[in-house]
Amino acid sequence: MRFIEERIPLGIFSMALPSRKVRWSAGMFRLLGLDPATHQPSEEMFHALIHPADLGPRAEIELSLRNAMPLHRDIRILNPKGQLRWVRVNAEFLLDDRGRPRRLVGSFLDVSAEYEARQLIKASQRRFDAMAAACAPVWWSAGPDGRIEWLEGWEELTGQAPEQSRDWGWVAMLHPDDAERVVAERKTALEAGGVCEIEMRVRLRDGGYRWVRSRSVPVRDDAGEITEWVGGSVDIHASKEWPVPSCATGGLTGAQIRGGRGIVNWSVKQLSEATCVPVSTIRRIEEFDGFVGSHASAVEKIHHALVRAGADFVTPPNGKPAVRPA
Repeated sequence: MRFIEERIPLGIFSMALPSRKVRWSAGMFRLLGLDPATHQPSEEMFHALIHPADLGPRAEIELSLRNAMPLHRDIRILNPKGQLRWVRVNAEFLLDDRGRPRRLVGSFLDVSAEYEARQLIKASQRRFDAMAAACAPVWWSAGPDGRIEWLEGWEELTGQAPEQSRDWGWVAMLHPDDAERVVAERKTALEAGGVCEIEMRVRLRDGGYRWVRSRSVPVRDDAGEITEWVGGSVDIHASKEWPVPSCATGGLTGAQIRGGRGIVNWSVKQLSEATCVPVSTIRRIEEFDGFVGSHASAVEKIHHALVRAGADFVTPPNGKPAVRPA
């Protein structure tokens, strides 16, 4: 037993009945952080080391003693150095010829590493859940064959019930012009076993459609075999709806004109020569960051000249008017 205790964090104990005299192995002293030369093992000494939140087991031990019931549970101990450890207690009763308990024997196994791993897993799961909520409205998991097993957020987005969306049922919520293409691309990715990214329109609860980008990746085991697919969808509707030409939104802003002139590398004089708009008028127009409320004819000429020279004026639906190289 000493050989085993020297290699794993294990301690053995026994308690004679009814005297309740306690004996601990060398591994038990090490596990509890006590010096056998200065500490005499006892129930009281052990209970003094139990974490306050776990003191309940004492009543459980007394019940076990009265009824000779096995004891199996995990508890926390605080050793004299203030170190917190999780230990797994397993104890059984040895009975005399009359069936009465004569000795309690058991083991303490340090399982702190196991609990720490559990906490890391829980923290990782909470972090994943938070990231999922922040990054994508829909998450899913599928089997190796690509058949959907669960969809998170899909019902809230589309109104389709979970039992209807499983397998390939979710395809019913796609735009008719996208459904066949999406299924074909998805099956191609399944055969290839690689990352799959597809853009598609999804029917919402109100009957309208919205563009989303779906991305899924395979999960593989140690042998490289795909065990499942996981993925998520993000809203890209705004990027599909814009850029809207600024001329369709009511003109240009002074900031756009300044930016457009910078893109094509024109001076005010060069812009004036290209549009036949006086330099003084262009300077007055460019003084405004917002939409120019006057000089509509001059703004139209400036717009056409800069577009021909290589500037592209756009206005996103949820952002500020912008300009970029064509």
